Amino acid sequence: FSNRAPAVASLIKSRVVKGALPYGEFLPKELNTLYIGEVHDIPGLPNEVRSLVRMLPQLYPNRPIYLATEFLPADEETPFSLGSVITHPRDIARRLKGVKRHTTPVLYEALKAGIGVVGLEEEYALFKKVWQETHTFPSEQMYMDYATSFVGMRFRNQAWARRLRALRAAQPDALIVVYAGFGHLGYHYDSNLPRLLGKDAFVMLFTTPDYLSYNNPFFRYFRESDDILAQFRSSQKAKLVESWKKDTPLKKIMGADMAVILHSK
Repeated sequence: FSNRAPAVASLIKSRVVKGALPYGEFLPKELNTLYIGEVHDIPGLPNEVRSLVRMLPQLYPNRPIYLATEFLPADEETPFSLGSVITHPRDIARRLKGVKRHTTPVLYEALKAGIGVVGLEEEYALFKKVWQETHTFPSEQMYMDYATSFVGMRFRNQAWARRLRALRAAQPDALIVVYAGFGHLGYHYDSNLPRLLGKDAFVMLFTTPDYLSYNNPFFRYFRESDDILAQFRSSQKAKLVESWKKDTPLKKIMGADMAVILHSK
């Protein structure tokens, strides 16, 4: 990879945007599943995701759109059906038990745009799995450690994939938007959702410079031109967008079709 790094870098288009990002210029015209991967708990990042979600009905008119997300517990009491799709803000608050997360405004933005919301995280099933594996009533730390381990991430992704397949079967023509941590979605991660679900997909990463090498160690091999860096550093509102000049299998090792890099705050 070191020997080919310059050739790989030449396939990446970098662009700095200081206003609203024109997502329609980057997203495919025909798309079944859009994956929005974020780094958790970055101030201001969900607001950028909100601006993308707000545009989707105009970018993909006359199509049903659903936002399926890690950031909302799933309805585990009954098998998935379209009747369990959330369409009212009170149901989000009820599902979250009144706890507001940094990602919650994205869910409300989806509802405002007429996009139904589907919770993906099967918290009870995961809790039960940890109990079975450890033969101990799980503490919060045990639960979190298992959830973020390779085994736990695989278990969660497989559960999410079953729910997403049911949604696709119920609405074959829908645009399904999956909003979750990038570790579930990046092409280069174990048991990533695009690989489990197959078909047409577009993966986006929302991150900051501090996390680039964490999102994918290959980012350590790349450095933007001085001109691009100067544009990005000229304003805290600037966003650096990296995308492929043409579709390439290399995106599988770089993790995404497109990265939106925001300033740390």
